[in-house]
Amino acid sequence: METRAKIGRLSQRLSAVAEFVSPGMRLCDVGCDHAHLCIQLVKEGWVPAAIAVDVGEGPLRIARENIRNADLSNLVETRISNGLSAVQKGEAESIVLAGMGGRLISELLSKGADVALAAREWVLQPQSDVDIVRRLIRESGFRIWDEALVLERGKYYPIIKAVAGSEEGMEAVEDRFGPVLLQRRHPLLLQYLARETQRLAGLLPLIEGKNDESSRRIVREWELVQRARILVGMGSDGTDKTARILAGMRSDGTDTAAEGNQ
Repeated sequence: METRAKIGRLSQRLSAVAEFVSPGMRLCDVGCDHAHLCIQLVKEGWVPAAIAVDVGEGPLRIARENIRNADLSNLVETRISNGLSAVQKGEAESIVLAGMGGRLISELLSKGADVALAAREWVLQPQSDVDIVRRLIRESGFRIWDEALVLERGKYYPIIKAVAGSEEGMEAVEDRFGPVLLQRRHPLLLQYLARETQRLAGLLPLIEGKNDESSRRIVREWELVQRARILVGMGSDGTDKTARILAGMRSDGTDTAAEGNQ
């Protein structure tokens, strides 16, 4: 396995993203901001060339300045583009979409499917709605190859590496928390599950007797967290009081677990 000769500094989150980019592949970073990732990986010789893409001229202006200062103008190209619209099929072997919501990542991959599906790998770091991203990977004929979880400034960031290949359907709990992270019992995932258990346990008494969508969403999340805890060997953290609240939520025939799998 090749090891990157790390030069300079990236944030902990971007460093984890960089670790998932395979060596020798032409890189396209969508939503590149100031092109730090492209500059870093090209400077290290980890990738031969890169396309730094962003929808805004402002970030790209700074990106071009950073690229010039790094003397990499012949290897790192910038393009104004809404997602992959300005990228040609076959130009990028490794596509990175990091630091944006999961719904937006899924939308950009779907709209740029010709380019995305021609790539050899996707490295994705959704800020939210990670379950939507994992489902899109599966539905697009890709599969999850590896996953990481990073804690930076009090926020947990999942990073997913996907490659071409079929994947069997996953449970809702795997879409939500990640099949690889669950299988490995990732230490930060265990920490996150403990924190979410405490947070949701504080919310459940506040929704007792309610059956609105917001309340059902809290219950679905609680049930997913408890299912994940069981899978990683932490055990369920239910109490008589939470059991009573959950039973009350189902008293009208609503199956919150089934809703969470839709």
